[in-house]
Amino acid sequence: LQRSEIYNVDLRWEWFFKPGEKLAAGAFYKFFKNPIEQKLSTSTQNYEIKYVNTDESTLYGAEFEFRKRLDFWNPLRDFMFGGNFTYVYSVVKIPANELEQIHLLDPDRGDTRPMLGQAPYIINLILGYDNREIKLESNLSYNVTGEKLLLVTKGATPYIYEQPFPLLRWNISKGLGERWVLDFSINNILNSGYKAVHHFPDADYSFLEFSLGRVYSFKVAYQIN
Repeated sequence: LQRSEIYNVDLRWEWFFKPGEKLAAGAFYKFFKNPIEQKLSTSTQNYEIKYVNTDESTLYGAEFEFRKRLDFWNPLRDFMFGGNFTYVYSVVKIPANELEQIHLLDPDRGDTRPMLGQAPYIINLILGYDNREIKLESNLSYNVTGEKLLLVTKGATPYIYEQPFPLLRWNISKGLGERWVLDFSINNILNSGYKAVHHFPDADYSFLEFSLGRVYSFKVAYQIN
């Protein structure tokens, strides 16, 4: 493998309303020389995955971020709402020898594809509560990323794409006295599952699928300082 090189240009604007609040927007462009990607070996019959250098790839996109306290209305003065959204377009030119093998069975396949592991969008949202007087803090967060290329297959077999799986998490923390803290959280409230598929013309065929399940945690902490 050769060392990957990344050349990037970023532009970002930020406006801070007051401490803890902001509105931001940005744009970016990145060029990758010799990016490292996972591919199925073309020299074996079984599923043998190897890491190889692709000649080059590019991506560009935009991102938006905001964070605002809801203290404009007294009943919501301890709440905060925020989030960010990122849009990304990535492209890799398929090598001529690979494209030749693909076109033997799939002549309509294009000569480019997305970068391995790069989601076309990312969404994060958070609703927070923080009351210092009663030592109570809570956060409800949501995250989802778009479909992303998981594995580059060989021949005309459709590539394997990881499907979006939204994650919702809730956490609450309560201080007791001067040093004790109780903490409770639930991960994957929506019970989203993991799934990776081949996009065949007639239907999607599962490559890997499993349940993530919900995760509950409870913690009791004693602060020394």
